[in-house]
Amino acid sequence: MNFDALQRVKALAVPSASKAPNVKQDLLLRLFESEWFTPLMALQYLYQNPQPGVEDYLCSKIHQMSDAQVELYLLQLVYLAVAKPGSTLERTIVGLCAKSFVLALKVRD
Repeated sequence: MNFDALQRVKALAVPSASKAPNVKQDLLLRLFESEWFTPLMALQYLYQNPQPGVEDYLCSKIHQMSDAQVELYLLQLVYLAVAKPGSTLERTIVGLCAKSFVLALKVRD
């Protein structure tokens, strides 16, 4: 797992001393770490949440998913990467393609 991305998400989830506790961010981190977190949820949050720390964390979670899970939503991942050029998601897709020849062929076609 990308340690820097995890630290950024945890920093978002931990309230600072000057702010009131933000329960929503803590619950979001708990959701991301739960067993019920799916690739579809990752796609929804990548699309809706433009925060770089959250994007980095979700991309590292996608990297940890099985090829079969990623393959189901590969088209949507590529579409998001095209919509946000130079993003962490783009680098994640390149990493997934380097890891799996089958995914690389599907991205190419």
